[in-house]
Amino acid sequence: MGVMFASWMARLPAVRDELGLSTAQVGLVLLVGSLGALGAVVVSGAVHARVGSARLLVASAVVMSTGYLVIGLGPALHSMLLLGAGVMLNGVGSALMNLAMNVESGRIERAFGRT
Repeated sequence: MGVMFASWMARLPAVRDELGLSTAQVGLVLLVGSLGALGAVVVSGAVHARVGSARLLVASAVVMSTGYLVIGLGPALHSMLLLGAGVMLNGVGSALMNLAMNVESGRIERAFGRT
């Protein structure tokens, strides 16, 4: 998760240049990702309770991977809309994956009896 995020952040200046985005537009694109994450956080507990950690991890990995694919297509097709959609998908996937990873980490710590 961290490597993928770092790769995306390292490419952000090139994406900005490719699409000719202003600083404000880049901020707006990143805000869309945060809004996607916020929306996912609101429902993540209910989703986790329904499907469990393993399925949520797989589903969130698919959502994040799809988001990164769409992020890559945005500049390639000169589409800010695709870029924004990819960033939103990435935000949703990140939030869901973060919840599932933390729940599993807590379960493992309890099983071992230590942090």
